[in-house]
Amino acid sequence: MNRELRRAMQRAERKGTQPKRRPGKRFANPLGYVTEGMMLLKDHDDYATKWAVLARTAWFRITQGVGTHQDSNNVMAALNITQALKETLGYPDEPGDIPRAEQALIALCERGNQLGKLTPKAEEIVAVNELLALHDDFLMCITVKQMEDALQYAKKQIGAGKATVIKRPEL
Repeated sequence: MNRELRRAMQRAERKGTQPKRRPGKRFANPLGYVTEGMMLLKDHDDYATKWAVLARTAWFRITQGVGTHQDSNNVMAALNITQALKETLGYPDEPGDIPRAEQALIALCERGNQLGKLTPKAEEIVAVNELLALHDDFLMCITVKQMEDALQYAKKQIGAGKATVIKRPEL
C-alpha cells in the first residue's frame, strides 16, 4: 500500500509539471505588418540608409588602404544581397555586373590575405563601384517585404554553401 501511494503521488506531481499548450504565434497588428511590408525601403526610417552607408563606408575604407577584414565582409554582404535581390525579383542574369565584382572581391581578399593589407587595383575598383551602384539602385526601389525575402534567400544560400564567402587569413 505504501508503494502504491508513493507512485500515485509521483504521478500527480508529474501531471502538474507537464508543459501546457500554448497558442501559436500571432501578429499583434497584422494590418500594420502588411502595410509595413508594402512600404518602400527608401521611405522606411533608416533601414535602407543603414545598408547603403555600411557598404559604401566599408568600400571607402578599403580604397583608402585602411580597410579591415570586417570591411571586406560588409562589401561581400552587399554583393550577396544584390545577387539575392536579382534572383528573388526575377531579373535576368547579365554577364557583367555581379560576377565581375565577385571575382574582383575574391582577388582583392586573396591578395589582402597574402600582403596583410587590402589594396584594390583599378579594374577591381570599377567593378565594385558598379556593384555598389546597382546595390543602391535596388535599395531605392524595393519594398521592405522584398528585402526581407532577399535576406532569407541569402541566408539559405550561405547555409547551402552557394553564396560567396571570404576566406580569413591563416595566422
